[in-house]
Amino acid sequence: MVTDAEAFTREFRTGRYSVYGLFSEKEKISEQAQQELREAVFRGEGLLVAGGHDHRHNKLDSTLGLKFKGKLSHTEGIDVFLFALPVTGAIEWGVNEKVLNITSQGAEVVAYYLAEEQAIASTRHGYGEGRSFFAGFDLLAQASQPNADPLWDELILTALQDIEPETARSNAGAATAVHLNLVNQGIATPGEAIITVPENTTILDSGLAQQVNNRLFWTFNLAEAVEDSLNVWLQLPLLTDRIVISSLIQVGVAPELSDYENLELTLPIETATTLLDVLALPELQQKPFQKIRKEIEEAQQYLEKGDYAKALKYAIKATDYFEKQTAQQAKTIRLQLDDAIRVLAQQL
Repeated sequence: MVTDAEAFTREFRTGRYSVYGLFSEKEKISEQAQQELREAVFRGEGLLVAGGHDHRHNKLDSTLGLKFKGKLSHTEGIDVFLFALPVTGAIEWGVNEKVLNITSQGAEVVAYYLAEEQAIASTRHGYGEGRSFFAGFDLLAQASQPNADPLWDELILTALQDIEPETARSNAGAATAVHLNLVNQGIATPGEAIITVPENTTILDSGLAQQVNNRLFWTFNLAEAVEDSLNVWLQLPLLTDRIVISSLIQVGVAPELSDYENLELTLPIETATTLLDVLALPELQQKPFQKIRKEIEEAQQYLEKGDYAKALKYAIKATDYFEKQTAQQAKTIRLQLDDAIRVLAQQL
């Protein structure tokens, strides 16, 4: 959780996240950061945007599948009607506000405003390999009011779940989830699991375990025929093709613990795409992609000089040309370039 645009951009570029939320009514992230966020969604990540202040992140319009038309007054709340979501029904404002007037440019309508004339309040949209969710009002403010309708909280959670990537990534430098699941097939058993990750791997979230350097210590107490699980988040290293995670399962109560079983997980890592990899794509040699190739070549030249900021700038500039490209070849190039952008941003 961050409270200003600079901190958001800094955290976003670490590559440690796969879902992002923009709730602020006052902060505006830079146009380049918006473009980077757009490409993150295209490569498979998730974005939630909520706020009725103004149309300040216009580089995200295509990501949201929307067109903005100013503001609306005299609304009383929203009516969530999309039965594919677990939240439905009318929710009245906890605090009155002017809201954004939007039209769909491919986005699926989730809710309308409670108003005299029908107007879209919230949408969801598939963009490339990722998903976005939009609310044209201050969703966080509504959920934060004293005695707020609990449906506001449920809508936020539903939106975040809706944009969650369907599969965990195993790209170099990306964040990925690891689960340890224990099933007790005998009598009630207390114990401890010691999980060891390689030193080149960052533990982002240790879940219920206690972290000591590159080890996690998870104490469990399994009743008969009960199962329990530990969920942790790791950031994968950039320069290796696999990591090995080991788990020692011990039973008993400290300090009298007995080794029960050793587990080992080998996690293959997809090699990070480079700008040279993108330039070598056969599809990029075709005439319709000449402008894109020129910008990527410029980015590579700056990368060879060690200027990561300018390399990222020109790589992002190349992605703007994809907005008018619909061929499958364009998508193939763009996904590869977006992965290279992700790694470039981590160098800043």
